[in-house]
Amino acid sequence: MNASLSLPFLAPTQFWPAWQRVLDAVVVGGRVAAMLFGDRDGSAGDASMTCPPPDAIRESLASFEIEHWANKEEDTLTALGGPHHFHTLELVARRLR
Repeated sequence: MNASLSLPFLAPTQFWPAWQRVLDAVVVGGRVAAMLFGDRDGSAGDASMTCPPPDAIRESLASFEIEHWANKEEDTLTALGGPHHFHTLELVARRLR
């Protein structure tokens, strides 16, 4: 299951149920890969988006073994050319139970 830079564009009331459905869909031994915006991203103040703190995502992965985790921050340009502070969470996790 792959969710890369799509789920953050959901409001929190939609993000958390969608994230849980993604995790629930992964069979034992299967993997989830995701790239999310973290809570220090420039979009974190936008109420129409969800930029969770890294600890909240880690907690949601309690039944998974995290195989890759990268918590990155950088100031760069958006796809439209505007300046932006990016805080991204990259993960790959394997379902244990």
